[in-house]
Amino acid sequence: MFVLYLNFRLDVYYLKATKSLNDIVIDCNNASHFISPNSIVLPLNYSNNWLLEHYSNYLGIDKPMVILENYECKNDYFPLKWNDQSIPNTLLGSMNSDQLPCVQWKSNTMHALKKIDYVFMLGTIDAKTDSCNTQIKRIISEHYRIVYATGNCTLYENK
Repeated sequence: MFVLYLNFRLDVYYLKATKSLNDIVIDCNNASHFISPNSIVLPLNYSNNWLLEHYSNYLGIDKPMVILENYECKNDYFPLKWNDQSIPNTLLGSMNSDQLPCVQWKSNTMHALKKIDYVFMLGTIDAKTDSCNTQIKRIISEHYRIVYATGNCTLYENK
């Protein structure tokens, strides 16, 4: 009986954690409805939860888009690799990924410049006050407008 009780308590604990993660996934999926097909999306993760690192991938479930984040392609121990010839040369405002050291995204300078169409932010950038994140806040406020926001995430569209 004691083991069953402990198992039940553990199940309740995990259910609560899973429920909050599911709410974030639903918010991510709802944000995707505001993204046009074939858009370029820069995900920024300002949550303190390591489990949310790849939740931005839920944006691309229903339509084609370029999501400028995939840690598996960066690491040699995964079989996935970026197709460098198809990656666009992208700018956040007037900045490229080399100019913003706190945010790195894949970009190919051999192609014509394209603005990042959407910025998807998990969590809030307000807690980060370093110079790079201050610059990102400025770029987003000048070049993007909010099209979707919840307590979990915010989607910005290029003006």
